[in-house]
Amino acid sequence: MSIQKWRTNTKRAFVFIPTATDTFAHINPSKLERVIDNLISNGLKFSAENKPIQVNMEQQKGDVVITVKDFGIGIPAKLQEYIFNQFSKAGRRGLQGEKSIGLGLHIAKKIIEQHHGQLLMSSIENEGTTFTIKLPLA
Repeated sequence: MSIQKWRTNTKRAFVFIPTATDTFAHINPSKLERVIDNLISNGLKFSAENKPIQVNMEQQKGDVVITVKDFGIGIPAKLQEYIFNQFSKAGRRGLQGEKSIGLGLHIAKKIIEQHHGQLLMSSIENEGTTFTIKLPLA
């Protein structure tokens, strides 16, 4: 999984909580890695350097559920309905001035939907954002 890659490429703290049981889903590994990389990258972009990124994986009612949580600036309520739109107007600069063209989350959602899953988001301004990937178990 891409968590180890991120631990190697940044000094940020990552908390990874894997499922306690073997979990199998029909996925394209490189596509799922692309989604998780995008979610982690966004978490890094919109949270302070002293804040961790938390990634959990568990089984829930016939699904594998992966959450990527940051403790950053969150997404303003007025922008939340637009974040998965192509070339989203919800795109904004990261805390270090990183640019966004508003495609990453749109592509991530499409990839998860192609896997017959869901990509969900919950966010509170100044507390952080959690993205949840739900994929059917094999």
